[in-house]
Amino acid sequence: MLWWLVTFLWLTTFEHSHAQGTVSLDFNVTENATIGTEVGRLQESGVAGGYILTSDESSPFRTHFDVNLLQDQGILLTIKALDHEEYSQFDEVAYDSIKNNYIQIHIDVIDINDNSPQFITDQLDLNISEASQVGTSFNLGSATDDDSEQYNVQGYRIISGNDAQVFGIKNNMIDNKVYADLVVNQTLDREEKSSYTLVIEAYDGDVPPKTDIVQLNIQISDVNDETPMFNDTRYTVDVPENAVVGTDLITLTAEDRDTGDNSKVTYRINRVQSDPDEYFMVDSETGRIYLNKKVDFETKIQHKVVLEAVDSGTEPQVGSTVVIFTVTDVNDNKPSINIIFLDADEAKVSEGAQLGDYIARVSVSDPDMGELSLVNLTISGGDGRFGLQTDNDIIYLICVKTELDRETKASYDITLTATDFGSPPQTAITSFTLTIEDVNDNPPRFEEEFYEFTLKEDVYLGTFVSQLQANDIDEGLNAQVLYSIESGAQSDWFTVHPSSGVITTAKDLDNRINSAPTLVVIATDKGTPPMSSNTTLLIRINATSDSAPTFESSSYRKSVFEDAPIGRCILQSLNNEHHRTSTSSAKFLRLDSCKVILAIFVIIGIYATGL
Repeated sequence: MLWWLVTFLWLTTFEHSHAQGTVSLDFNVTENATIGTEVGRLQESGVAGGYILTSDESSPFRTHFDVNLLQDQGILLTIKALDHEEYSQFDEVAYDSIKNNYIQIHIDVIDINDNSPQFITDQLDLNISEASQVGTSFNLGSATDDDSEQYNVQGYRIISGNDAQVFGIKNNMIDNKVYADLVVNQTLDREEKSSYTLVIEAYDGDVPPKTDIVQLNIQISDVNDETPMFNDTRYTVDVPENAVVGTDLITLTAEDRDTGDNSKVTYRINRVQSDPDEYFMVDSETGRIYLNKKVDFETKIQHKVVLEAVDSGTEPQVGSTVVIFTVTDVNDNKPSINIIFLDADEAKVSEGAQLGDYIARVSVSDPDMGELSLVNLTISGGDGRFGLQTDNDIIYLICVKTELDRETKASYDITLTATDFGSPPQTAITSFTLTIEDVNDNPPRFEEEFYEFTLKEDVYLGTFVSQLQANDIDEGLNAQVLYSIESGAQSDWFTVHPSSGVITTAKDLDNRINSAPTLVVIATDKGTPPMSSNTTLLIRINATSDSAPTFESSSYRKSVFEDAPIGRCILQSLNNEHHRTSTSSAKFLRLDSCKVILAIFVIIGIYATGL
């Protein structure tokens, strides 16, 4: 034993290192082969022996075939009965130590039909209603067979008890298994025949087939075969859309000619086929149909209700009828008013609009039907300056009827009233404020047409003269004013600020050139096109001494005694103002100090300053 283990380990190591390849051999053997049957040989002739199996000791191959014979001589010999249902094949790998290669051994166990179909019970019980329709099927299950597919259960058939072929068998293959369905071939009537005893046979695929049978006991159960009936198949009912919830609408009854519980009828509404929103309800005992929710003509005019009558049988019979509820219109909706303004969807119009110009488009509607959908639209407010035009009493146009003046009135409150023709009528009202947009139709206006001011001619440049203001009753840019001075004689002596209207001196004034210059000041707005007006300014210029004092000579030389008394006149000079002899005066210089040189310096300095 130790020798074999050492040899096996040595060979295993050797074969992994030097084996030349693998050879595949396939063999077949039937499952009914007797013990000791030779299945095949690993080689037809030549030297045998030297085979080593690679499977472990628990391998099914080792328990069903002679391992020693195979390893010594390469012969496959059974040592145990083979059963296809237990092992359908065997696989083994042998190492040929002589040829230094592997042999892949595969043995298929061929099935024989050694099993019969088997039902799990000898009898089956089945209840079938006499109301079952032709073609109705009932699953009977299946029989089992352990053989392979070709010898397994192939189907089922009725071999006795099927009078007049009332039933049939349908074979159904599901997941490679055949099931039997009993099919009703004819109308059943329990009163004519209340039970059947059928013998069902299962057969396999052999020739002749192996079989098994089961007894099927069928009881035909009585049914409630009379249906409750209404007098009519269709009813119509009018429902005003203002009917209150709970209002009784109609009561319907059905009769059932059965007796006992089978004739007792209850009522229900088929919500699958009708009225899923449950606008209507029915009293299950009396058949009284009443309103469960408010109906609306404008949403839905007709409602269908499938009313069912159900008897109390074990298998209830159901009769039905259709009730059509027609919703009648009432004047329950106010008209609607929709306004689209033609100027950027804003309620405004230019004061320069012409008579007949459109301001807005107005549409009116009423969801009621017929005459109740007709609407009359009127306009009020706006001091009668606006009107309506329409061709179809549906689309209206708001238009200008009289001239507009924003400066007189800048906005108008307008009200539209829509009234339908119901009884009583329904009314809708909408109001808006219409803004009158400005156009530049007014020039700026000064407060006075003439202004007079007085200035001294010796005022400084930039001296304030006056501030004029012109008012423009327009708005926006049309009311913004710019000021300017019209070109004219001595108009350049003055300037005006374009925005504030402040007038100031721009040059020296000279009374001798013009003692009363006249200015024309213009006020212009920023409208398109601009408008303007003007006013006149008379500016009186008062004369002032505007010439510097002068000496008769540019220099003087005088002698004075050093002991001359204080206050003695030294020099008399005539001071003449240019063009103004009336203001000429004599100036006298007197000795005010004993220091003559200093006195002369002081005197010269005084006269030089014009004193």
